[in-house]
Amino acid sequence: MLPDDDTRCSAFYMMGLDYWYLKQWQPAADAFLESIEANPQFRFVGAIHWLVSNCYEKLKAAEEASAQDADPVIIDL
Repeated sequence: MLPDDDTRCSAFYMMGLDYWYLKQWQPAADAFLESIEANPQFRFVGAIHWLVSNCYEKLKAAEEASAQDADPVIIDL
């Protein structure tokens, strides 16, 4: 049996936080985006959007993401 959307969302959220604390910005952003995709109505979705944009700001500052790639994510979220 597959996990429900809330369980998947929570798992990706926690994985994203683990990567975020390790300062692994791209894997963190990817996990957070998977979390949002799993359940866009998750109770912490506002915080997850902020975390995604924060990851892209860090990637941009470290020149691991171009402004062209990072800014639309930062602005749209």
